[in-house]
Amino acid sequence: MAKYVSLSSARLMFAIAPTVGRPVLSAAEERLLVGKARWIFAAARNGQSVCPTVVITRKAWRQLLAEPAGPRPLRAAWIAVLLKMVPPGGKPPPLVVRTASDTAPAGLASARLDIPPPVDPASAVDVTKPLARAIVQAFDSYDNLEAVWLDELEDERRDREIVLIQARVSGPLIQLLTRHPHTGELGPAPLPGQNALPPEIVGAGRPFAELIDAEAGEHMAVLLEKTGTRLRLVSARPLKVSATAMLEAMRDRVER
Repeated sequence: MAKYVSLSSARLMFAIAPTVGRPVLSAAEERLLVGKARWIFAAARNGQSVCPTVVITRKAWRQLLAEPAGPRPLRAAWIAVLLKMVPPGGKPPPLVVRTASDTAPAGLASARLDIPPPVDPASAVDVTKPLARAIVQAFDSYDNLEAVWLDELEDERRDREIVLIQARVSGPLIQLLTRHPHTGELGPAPLPGQNALPPEIVGAGRPFAELIDAEAGEHMAVLLEKTGTRLRLVSARPLKVSATAMLEAMRDRVER
């Protein structure tokens, strides 16, 4: 395991897809990204349209909840991060809380949808309120996957676990694949059993398929929001495919 580079707790919560501008992360912050967080960040960094998303680590969340009375710099940092999801001049949107893992094991909490935004700074860390409660439940679901006896390296891994908070999307959702599940041909392609994608979705989805395939190096299922003629990335996950499709995809990536 790579040595964990210590960051201050205020730097363990940050936007990976801000409402305005592209995300800028340090190398140490990028190393914290796993699973869907990595692909969301890659798309936002490359200027593609992405659902506003921020992350917080277990370590930062634990210290945020334990922050004593008086000046609360961590709480101020947390509110500043949440505001990265608010459009200029707009209102705080309803939120979604998601887990993120490279292995996508069973037992992780499902996405919590339609969470009302905090009404004040205190409610953003109040575990009796919807947002903080959903974050606690997401981190708790990681505990179902871990050994009872934890060593120092395992403690570090737990500290690095992240939860994603996203602005809720309002448009219809579309799922597509970055590559064809049988031939390995670069997509976008429909999910198995679905009808062919409309031409406008193929055209708008191609940049997402190309980027995420290049970043992930494997077949991915992508969740997108449709707003008019445009698509916006919401999430992505690996997809198991046949050995033939994997080999053809590997050959095609090398040739590209």
